Amino acid sequence: DRAGVVGTIHVFDIAAGKETQSFGVPNVNGIHDLAVTPDGKRLATRAGGDSYIRLWNVAKGTVERTLDFPEVGTARLLRFTPDSRTLLAGIVEKHDPGRRVIRTWDVASGAPGRAWTADPSVGMAFAVNADGKLLATLNDAGVIRLWDMQSGLPRRPHPVSPSGLVAVAFAPDGKS
Repeated sequence: DRAGVVGTIHVFDIAAGKETQSFGVPNVNGIHDLAVTPDGKRLATRAGGDSYIRLWNVAKGTVERTLDFPEVGTARLLRFTPDSRTLLAGIVEKHDPGRRVIRTWDVASGAPGRAWTADPSVGMAFAVNADGKLLATLNDAGVIRLWDMQSGLPRRPHPVSPSGLVAVAFAPDGKS
């Protein structure tokens, strides 16, 4: 899947090399990030400057719901948990760009879930491990934190060198 700057989403059959469908809405801000559920049934998109996320039904090419967040800000990173049940968004507050928030929503209902809002060590780069139980975040100071997805509680921080770090990820086995 890829998103064009006019707000159109194009779905391709890679093996056949052909576009299988396209859908979307006109949006002068374009689509700046998207994420597909691991089961391929849903798609989350965010447009530049929007304070909401659209959740799409891929088979129908329609918006199922719009997910709002209380911060006045912009979502910068979208990810789904491996079971396709939860959407995570990294949000930068408009009035305090140094403040990062990570929020979750239940994909089936659209209900808001856990939020990491008060801890200044939360960063914008994040990943969920293979079983969906751990969240890893990387902040601007180069500190990697592990969080329990169910309780929201932190695990031990892992300070690292801040130079050149821009992403965090789990190995497929979830052990590193």
